[in-house]
Amino acid sequence: MGGGFALSYVTRSASDATADQAEEILEWWWEEASKDPSQGADLSELIHRLGPESEPRAHLWWRRAAEQGHGQARQIHVDHLERTDGPEAVLAWHEDQCANNRWHRHTAADLYVQEGRTREAVALLADSAEDDVDTHLKLGKLLLDCGRDDEAVEWLTKAALDLPGYTGRSAVQTLFDAGRDGAALESLAAATDRNGKAAKVAAQLLEGVDRKTEAVDWWRLAASTDDPDSWDLLQYARSLAEIGELPEAVLWYQRSIEAGERRTFEAVEPWEEQLLASQGKSAADLTRWRLTYAATTELLGKPLRRWSAPLEEKLAWLFELVERGHPSAMTYAISRLCGAGREQEALEWALARAEQGDDRAPREVAELYEKAGELDQALLWWERSAQETSFGRAGHSAGGRALRDAGRLQEAVTWFRRATEAGDVDLLWATVELYERVDRRGEALTWLWQLAVRGWPFCVRLTADLLERNGKGQEARQLRLYGWEPDGSTAPAWPAPSPA
Repeated sequence: MGGGFALSYVTRSASDATADQAEEILEWWWEEASKDPSQGADLSELIHRLGPESEPRAHLWWRRAAEQGHGQARQIHVDHLERTDGPEAVLAWHEDQCANNRWHRHTAADLYVQEGRTREAVALLADSAEDDVDTHLKLGKLLLDCGRDDEAVEWLTKAALDLPGYTGRSAVQTLFDAGRDGAALESLAAATDRNGKAAKVAAQLLEGVDRKTEAVDWWRLAASTDDPDSWDLLQYARSLAEIGELPEAVLWYQRSIEAGERRTFEAVEPWEEQLLASQGKSAADLTRWRLTYAATTELLGKPLRRWSAPLEEKLAWLFELVERGHPSAMTYAISRLCGAGREQEALEWALARAEQGDDRAPREVAELYEKAGELDQALLWWERSAQETSFGRAGHSAGGRALRDAGRLQEAVTWFRRATEAGDVDLLWATVELYERVDRRGEALTWLWQLAVRGWPFCVRLTADLLERNGKGQEARQLRLYGWEPDGSTAPAWPAPSPA
């Protein structure tokens, strides 16, 4: 057991390995360990120990690693081929690897084009295109360069099926740049039926060529989906304002603010001034309007700090936002009540919100009880938050930290463990540390093995570190090299396969 981290453990443990030992490790990795692109650095380190790139033994391993897809190995192998056998050998190697590998296929096509063998590049890409939109895009661009526009449009239209992804956007932009607006817009219309975000792409492309009136229709599509993005709503409002449709623009502008559009807290732009003037409003009116409908966690604090209204007015606004379901207004309201010495009022309000089913209230109640020195009451509410609200493990995390800070370490272990097992990976290290502090190392070792069986990363490393700190350095080294047996015991040493 050890999975994709195995090569890293072995490489670190054998930092002074000879060339022969390094090759034994490589043979073991090739036959036994799971392959993972993240292993590239460890793999390269081992191959470098075999000698210079021109050394036959080293070159064999660079080629093997290149065929596994490791980027550095690919470059080293290609450079070696070009120096020793020339460009034709490089092309032949890429052709050999083409079957199920897009990168080799595209690279081979590029090499064909460099040699003036464009027909072969087109044939290679067309034969292997199937449902690969990236190949469709590359082939479409290549056909355009060859003057085969009608065929190019066919392939680029297929690539546009990736909308609103990067490949689809690139295909549509290429069609636009080639003067094939009709084909581009048809692709966008078809994509909009599948995904409303494609309408945003169309609107932006049309605005880019100063076709603003047409762009408005596409912004309308983007803004009229079942769950529109607040930025799309804002852009639709802007596009309406820019063509003089001010009354409708005002309605969509307000909707963007209510949906939480962040940009609306920045400086007023000319088109926004037009909207204000059409409504007989000033910039100050707009600020108050924005504050009323603020719905983003990150920016709520800024308008609160710069808004010089009396406390009761600020509280009334925050209470309104709480009713509207704002994600952080309750925290801000409680903070201001406590800052004014009204802690009991804050607690009573939070308790009432909890009884009304407010998902955020139990953790706020818990924190108020903790600050009042009533930890056991706080724990009851953190448990309720963990069991009954969408915040789940956060209740156990917070309760565990409070117990740890209060010196109740045995209880803290239980709470940390529950939070970790519920998915709070960041607490894994802190939980192991607590196990050590309460002298329950055996339980910690068993628990780490159980997590490893469930597929958790880092458990081998944490277990080995724990063993090492407790005077079991030999077992720690063995664990790093060979992992666990199925029963949780440290696996004994086993020989690597003999080099082929």
